[in-house]
Amino acid sequence: GAGFSPPPGPSQEELEREVIAQTLQEMKARLDASLVKYNQVGNQLKHSPDNEVLRQSHEEAEIEAAGYQAEVAVLSQHLEQLDLALQSRRGASSSPPREHPGAWRGGHDRLHHA
Repeated sequence: GAGFSPPPGPSQEELEREVIAQTLQEMKARLDASLVKYNQVGNQLKHSPDNEVLRQSHEEAEIEAAGYQAEVAVLSQHLEQLDLALQSRRGASSSPPREHPGAWRGGHDRLHHA
């Protein structure tokens, strides 16, 4: 068989991106869960608006959801910045030089003299 050489390990940014993407998923799941809870308690409150326990857990759910929303926002932004950094790094290393000076100018002159 051919000699298998392992691919170069992921960079620090790529590792970080993985971790953040994973955390973001978890936070989104928690946010969804606390929004569901918030809505459920809210519905129960409609039926028994004087229930102090319900009112309190409704407030707690709201605060919890707001906290997760903030986390998600921060993580999303961080992820975007990492993506941009990774893209520009890949782009910088793999993109060909943009212009070949004089390459097309010669062709242009020939058109003029024809």
